[in-house]
Amino acid sequence: MFFVNSYEHFGERLREERKRLGWSQATAASAAGVSREMWSKYESGAEPGARVLAAIAGAGADVHYILTESKEHSPQVTLTAEEALLLEYFRDASKDVRRAALGALLGASAPGHIGGTHSQHNSGDGAIQIGSFGNAPVKRRR
Repeated sequence: MFFVNSYEHFGERLREERKRLGWSQATAASAAGVSREMWSKYESGAEPGARVLAAIAGAGADVHYILTESKEHSPQVTLTAEEALLLEYFRDASKDVRRAALGALLGASAPGHIGGTHSQHNSGDGAIQIGSFGNAPVKRRR
């Protein structure tokens, strides 16, 4: 619920959220795209604009709490680059490949038979490449 006086302690909630994230004022300012001095003004009660709030939300801050004092909402999930790539590939995959991927992640064999062969090798830096299933061409990313 949003209260009229919720802006009274806006700066305190901004500081609390920054500390929850383990950010210094300089780190928070960098995430927001402002100077450290400007960030300090925000924590003293100056009101940041939508661009600043959107930037820190994208970096993991709970802007809903900062604005409303309410934590009664689903927390924002911030994906790493690796998770975002995995999700993109998963969404683009066929039903059978999705099943195989889920089976691999769950440590169990995939339900149903996919057919064909596949290969897997580690190419360093934690990257794993998986060959094609059956005779389907490998989908290339841009």
